[in-house]
Amino acid sequence: MAHLLHLDSSPRGERSHSRRMTREFVEQWKQAHPLDTVSYRDVGRNPIPPVDEPWIAAAYTPPAQRSPELQEAIRLSDQLIDEFLAADIYVMGIPM
Repeated sequence: MAHLLHLDSSPRGERSHSRRMTREFVEQWKQAHPLDTVSYRDVGRNPIPPVDEPWIAAAYTPPAQRSPELQEAIRLSDQLIDEFLAADIYVMGIPM
């Protein structure tokens, strides 16, 4: 059993060719591999914020020493890294 991470990045929504292609691929994959799990992240509709000064401070502070503000500044980054590392297979919709 594998875990597939499906990423879409087009801001075009339903008019996106890359979204259609990745969606069709993942649907076919799920039919062929019914025991596999799939997670989805849409960075086109939910953009990842740019690195800022609080994030940099958090990245250079040991986790046990981070203030609540620094923990919050790096929370999404840690979540994204965990999500990426948990996957065995990656499907990325990247517009041209």
